[in-house]
Amino acid sequence: MQKAKQIYSYDELPVIMDITLAALLLGYDEEYLTKMARQKKFPAFQPFDKGGGWRIHKEDLLSWLQEKREKVKNIA
Repeated sequence: MQKAKQIYSYDELPVIMDITLAALLLGYDEEYLTKMARQKKFPAFQPFDKGGGWRIHKEDLLSWLQEKREKVKNIA
């Protein structure tokens, strides 16, 4: 079994990642992110030529995280 590569900075992330990596980075279950993507609550997409797996641009992931942070900040 191959050991997963450690990611230490934002620059090391691939420009487009699969939902498995996004779930690992965020600490969410992959199925939960998939459900959110289907409900348009998570900015992932399904390319037609990649077998239907969900993908996300790293810029979209960062924007989504910033939106969530702002919502929490406004509640507090």
